[in-house]
Amino acid sequence: MNAYRARIEKGKQDIVIGISDYGAKLLNEIVYVDIAEKGTRVGRMQPVGTVESVKAISEIFAPISGVIVELNDKLEKTPELINTAPYGEGWLLRLAPSNVADESKMLMDHNAYASLLRASRTS
Repeated sequence: MNAYRARIEKGKQDIVIGISDYGAKLLNEIVYVDIAEKGTRVGRMQPVGTVESVKAISEIFAPISGVIVELNDKLEKTPELINTAPYGEGWLLRLAPSNVADESKMLMDHNAYASLLRASRTS
């Protein structure tokens, strides 16, 4: 199940990419994050880095295509922010989207994602 998220902030051109609370809980204790460099062009669902937890190493996939314009430098010293604040300080990177009009249609909103999680728990 895709546990990554994209957030379009009001008044901004770029998109914040992170891991959902559900994904952070699955990964458990995150100890290291490695993300591609600023300026890297990525395609939708292409790997942009890895997250290492005490359980496993998992690839990070871009939910939308674009260019990496910023990395969360705080994760270098405190990767556990992904676990403690996945919707706040635990964001991974910011992308300048290259095809947001078409690709954003493929993203789930919060309610659709919550429904998917509920359905997966009952099956």
